[in-house]
Amino acid sequence: MRRLLFVAISIHAVLFSFSTYANSCEMLLAEPRHSERSEGSPTASLITYLSRLLDENLIGDAHLVRFVEGLERGEVVNPILEEEAQTNFSLMVQRGGLEHLIQSDTLDREALSVWAQETLSERGVVRVQRKVVCKDTQMHFQSMEFVLIPDQSYSMSRFLVTQWQWIMVTGMNPSHFSEGPESIGIEINRTKIKIQPNHPV
Repeated sequence: MRRLLFVAISIHAVLFSFSTYANSCEMLLAEPRHSERSEGSPTASLITYLSRLLDENLIGDAHLVRFVEGLERGEVVNPILEEEAQTNFSLMVQRGGLEHLIQSDTLDREALSVWAQETLSERGVVRVQRKVVCKDTQMHFQSMEFVLIPDQSYSMSRFLVTQWQWIMVTGMNPSHFSEGPESIGIEINRTKIKIQPNHPV
């Protein structure tokens, strides 16, 4: 009896999940579409659906590349592979929605190709901009660089020793100008030390 109850609950949960994803799929198809490419056409519907899947991170650039490659071969392919759909219930539902749209005989392959390539290009630009912002907002410290002194057998730092470099070796900051606009606090051996990392010690 307990096993039958467990099976009934499991089946109910699966059916509820499926209906939730199916409703989400239907909503994506039913919502108003805004496209320059003859609004309401099968091409516009497919572009809208793919755009929403991209916006919701259900598919990514690899799927879009697969879609473009199919168009270059002269066919409209489902960007979600069957293998992917078998391991991800959400993708299985979305793959079914895409299959429904791809079946149309009136799809404008050229318009789909232009849209997909423009979208890939835009996403690439955004990725590059994010990397630049990430790089620009990271804290960089001047690395030590040495030059060989030919007369003697030793190397000398090319630049002044920074406060950051000094505390990494000595654990203290003797500098009298550790306070300033670039000032940060570093904890070393349970002692908080104020430094302006890239300023000379």
